[in-house]
Amino acid sequence: MLPVARAKSEAQSRTQPAVAVTTTTVATPDSGPAPRIPPAEQAQIKVALIAAVFAPRWAALGRVACSETVQLTAPPQRVALTRQEAAATIGMSVDHFERHVQHKQRVIRTGRLVLVPVAEIERWAEREAALTLGSTR
Repeated sequence: MLPVARAKSEAQSRTQPAVAVTTTTVATPDSGPAPRIPPAEQAQIKVALIAAVFAPRWAALGRVACSETVQLTAPPQRVALTRQEAAATIGMSVDHFERHVQHKQRVIRTGRLVLVPVAEIERWAEREAALTLGSTR
């Protein structure tokens, strides 16, 4: 082996832990065939193995292991909506929203995506609300 190649293989063995995972299922004559593990459980086992192998390394780098991720119980509250969502929130078609409402609102543009802040929709509704005849407000 060339000295450069040997140095590479030694460096790789130091940076990447060698983990050999073997599974053995023994089927006895009275137990029938070995049970199969469902794909969902296989994925969980793989994640657990990866977390077990790399958790010390992730901890040293200040990262969080897979098993320590935070699960949100409720989806985060939206601050801005797409044009389709804004139109549905007001109760009109997207075409009507784009023609008659969007130009009266401040919007967030990022690339081709146009977002309408929820507060802006509420302000528009307050501004555009008209009193009915006979109302004494």
